[in-house]
Amino acid sequence: IAQVCEQRKVPLICNIASAPQLTGQGYQYLVRNFMTGPGLVTNGLRLIGEISKAANMDLKTAVFMHSNDTFGTAQAQAMGKIFPTLNMPFKIVESIAYDPKAQDLSVEVTKVRGVNPDLLMIVTRAGDAIKLTRDMVRQKFQPKAIMSPGSPGLYDEEFFKAVGPYADGFIYNLPWFNVKSKMTQALEASFKATNPNHRFDLDGFNAGFTFEALLIAADAFKRAGASDGETLMKAIKATNIKDHVMIGGPIVFNEKGDNPNIGSASVQNIGQKPTVVYPADVAV
Repeated sequence: IAQVCEQRKVPLICNIASAPQLTGQGYQYLVRNFMTGPGLVTNGLRLIGEISKAANMDLKTAVFMHSNDTFGTAQAQAMGKIFPTLNMPFKIVESIAYDPKAQDLSVEVTKVRGVNPDLLMIVTRAGDAIKLTRDMVRQKFQPKAIMSPGSPGLYDEEFFKAVGPYADGFIYNLPWFNVKSKMTQALEASFKATNPNHRFDLDGFNAGFTFEALLIAADAFKRAGASDGETLMKAIKATNIKDHVMIGGPIVFNEKGDNPNIGSASVQNIGQKPTVVYPADVAV
């Protein structure tokens, strides 16, 4: 898509995409209002360190579990490069990859139990998060904390419906919508009116970034006063939106086309509801 847009000089605003190479190939008609994969891992690990300190959790050892698909492998590679550069309070004593298509994850959970880490870090999607949770319950494995440095799955409706109260306690660090923002509150009200069978607290991540992409386009068009690709793209690159939905500073784009101001938050499932618990300025 990016190549076609580049050839035809059609601006492309990416709302959710983390592959670093997307903005690393010199595209002039592409911007990304999302965090890169390495950025997700860096922010995710930083938040794990901060929240464990704030909660007085004495974490010395960790096991990192991830799917062996493209997404999980990319996160594992980023983890391998970034973790040694951070002054984390714990050590990763083992990394375990698993097949998300496997019938269950009993073997992998047995391995983790054998190591008995203080912290289990996971990168999952909904399907394997369900299998992982069920096998941990069956084997009565309960570390001090289970956190994700940045991945979906733990806040999906499918996950909550499948494991019920066992979904509670998981913490995941991600870019998230700011519940204290007036624009977020307005978006939530509109979302509930038009999607009565869906929960904004579960869909707000996707809805929020999609809304911001539309906001960027509308704002640029209003300032440009024209719809030709060159003029519109120039306006998009000059974006500076202070009031928006997702956590972080003003929406702006650097020379690569990335928004460097996107923030992450620690979200915990409480009462089967994703709840921002850290940092304090955006926590519920």
